[in-house]
Amino acid sequence: MPLSATDKALARLFMAATFHHWDILPELGRKCYAEGASLEEIRSCVRHLIVVAGYGPCLAATNHLHAAKLLEGDSPGKVGGAPGNAFELVYTSVTDTVRERMHAVDPVLAEYIRRHLYGDIYSSPGLSLAQRQVLMCAFLGEANMHEQLFGHLLAAMRFGNDLEACLKAIQIGFELSPRPSDSVYQGAVKTLEMAYRKFKKEHPDGATHLPTVTVPEPDSIKIPALYLRTEAPLSAEEADPTCEDDCKRPSIAASDSHLRSAPSLRSLKSAGASHAQEAMSRLKLERSGPSGNLSKLYNLKVRAFSPAEGETQPALPSRSSLGSATSNLAPT
Repeated sequence: MPLSATDKALARLFMAATFHHWDILPELGRKCYAEGASLEEIRSCVRHLIVVAGYGPCLAATNHLHAAKLLEGDSPGKVGGAPGNAFELVYTSVTDTVRERMHAVDPVLAEYIRRHLYGDIYSSPGLSLAQRQVLMCAFLGEANMHEQLFGHLLAAMRFGNDLEACLKAIQIGFELSPRPSDSVYQGAVKTLEMAYRKFKKEHPDGATHLPTVTVPEPDSIKIPALYLRTEAPLSAEEADPTCEDDCKRPSIAASDSHLRSAPSLRSLKSAGASHAQEAMSRLKLERSGPSGNLSKLYNLKVRAFSPAEGETQPALPSRSSLGSATSNLAPT
């Protein structure tokens, strides 16, 4: 199915927050409501920022929308308990392979991703799996994370998004980008072409079943009660009885001396620019599509994209045709 006006508005709100464009969030939030988004969808969209941007930007976006009186009311989410099965629904046949690879890199991080990102956030109500994949594809395309983009595009199409919807999601990711790159955009489009071919091969009739997340403990979907500390914090003496008075008070002179010796902002910018230039000279931005690791994971044969016989597909434009950020704020 094509991308709805509601989903376009939510994706723009999501991407603006990932780029820290706090000043335009209220306008985009009002646009979401105007296009038919519910409070639950907007809250879930903002909470999904934790998956790609972290707690800080998620909280900042929530505060800005709350200050603009656009989040009037709570909506439940999955909090704790056994994880939902969103991870399995996204990765299907390569679920164990993806988990093994994450575990080999960092077992603790792999468990955070399994239990919290997918087990709680991804498995919460408010947005459908198709809507969540639109957000992921918008982010991953612009972030030059095309190996991850390939798997999420496949999931997006399995969950009901068509080729045109996936392309629009990728384009929205570049609309407000502070670092637009034609080569990165073309790499994302090439990744979409390969994902579409694989999807059509495995699902010639398109998405015939739209799955929903299963949560083993329904009571874990809730609006949690306020958690407060029940004990007073320890005093300095209780925390460290051996500490003398001098170690309990910071030295003002020492702190002032440290600040005086700190480098200026101008020198930091100069050094940063030098390091960035050196790093960029070694970085190859041009991409020819997914890497060999992705091809091996999905048993993918890389070749030039061509629509199936008799099919007519939407044109895959260059990034320069997307227009300026301001002209793209209104859904098309």
